[in-house]
Amino acid sequence: LGLTPVTLGGSIAISVVGGSIALAGGAASVSATVFNKIKSKSKLRKVQDIFEVDQQLCQIIEILEENLQIIAEDIQRDHPDKDEKDIIVALLHGSKIVQITSIVTKG
Repeated sequence: LGLTPVTLGGSIAISVVGGSIALAGGAASVSATVFNKIKSKSKLRKVQDIFEVDQQLCQIIEILEENLQIIAEDIQRDHPDKDEKDIIVALLHGSKIVQITSIVTKG
């Protein structure tokens, strides 16, 4: 501003432009920061959702595992000559279910 008389007001215009650029840069920086925080929260939420689904699937798998064990024990009780591990493998292979069903219904 001290140069105003020498530059005929040109330095004021340059100062205003410089200030405007600095203000715009600051606003852009704030906008970028806010956008990044929102994006991070969105990613965090997606990860939390995936984790929730994973926990639910693990619970379902545990229940299936327990039920499979109970079924295998029941089959083995009726057919002691059959190995429990073989029964479980057979249960897990869809093509073998028919064979196990016939074993159970014959008994």
